Order: sequence, then C-alpha cells, then structure tokens
Amino acid sequence: MKLPFYTLIGPALKKYSKFYNRVCAPRMFGYDFFVIFMGILGALASLTDIVRIVQGGSTLSENLWRSRCQRGSEVVSAEVERDMKLMVSILSVEHYILLIFGAITKNPVLLLPWLALEILVIMLEILLFVLKLLTEGIHMNRSQIIVTVIMIHNWLHVFCLFRTFLTSCDY
Repeated sequence: MKLPFYTLIGPALKKYSKFYNRVCAPRMFGYDFFVIFMGILGALASLTDIVRIVQGGSTLSENLWRSRCQRGSEVVSAEVERDMKLMVSILSVEHYILLIFGAITKNPVLLLPWLALEILVIMLEILLFVLKLLTEGIHMNRSQIIVTVIMIHNWLHVFCLFRTFLTSCDY
C-alpha cells in the first residue's frame, strides 16, 4: 500500500528516521489501545458538544464560551459563531472516528487527517504563545499550558502508532 503524499511525507520520514526512532523507541508512545480510547473519548466529547449546540438554540449559551474569548467583542455574529462551532464539532467527530478505525484496522492512512489537524493546532498554539510573550510578557495560564502539553502527548502517541503501522507499508 502506498501512503498518500508519499513523495512529500516519505522523504521526510526517511531523512529523520533516527530521530523518530529515538522518540518512539522506548515504547512510551504508540499504543493502539490508548489511541482507540482517546478516539472514543474525543468522539463522545464532540458528540456532546453537538447535542449542546443544537439544543442551545440559534446562539451559543454562556457556558459554551471559551476562556480566550472576550465577551464584549463582536468579531462575528452569534449565529455565525454557533454555526462554525457546530461545523468544527462535526469534523472533530469525523476525525476521531477515522482515528478509531485506523487504530483498529492498523491502516496508517486513516490516522493522517487527525495528525494533520492536530499538528496545525499545536503550531497555532505555539504561535499564539510566542505572540503573547512578545506583546504581554510572561503571563501564563496554567490550564492552557496543561491542555497544550496533553495535546502534544496525544499527538506523539498517534504519530508513533503511525510510524509503527508504516513498517508494514512501503513508503
């Protein structure tokens, strides 16, 4: 089986394989049961979000606001915000279901959407941290740091499982 984008992903995986082997070698990461459990929890949380958004009416209720949002700022209308949150939650359910099926069937291709989305989120979190550091100085919110560390930990689990599944594939 050929990996999608193998001309793009394959050389990078081969070039830095020693580094990836060092990260994934201790078998701290890459357990399929952990990835399946994480996928089930993520899908359930996303489904709960969908139900809460749909039951909430045409706008988001106050308890669904994120801690980073300033409540007085109107960047977009409340209806657009609700619709965007609903679309993101539906895509999140899709990614978690693909993650579950990828771990069960040992198919690395099904892990790629979740890996790509999460690395984008991690890079944006790092960019936001650097921008806040440059503009406001060091004012760290512990809950955001813990969420980012857990996100990186989960990404490493899925990436190491992805690398394990690739050993049976010719990339």
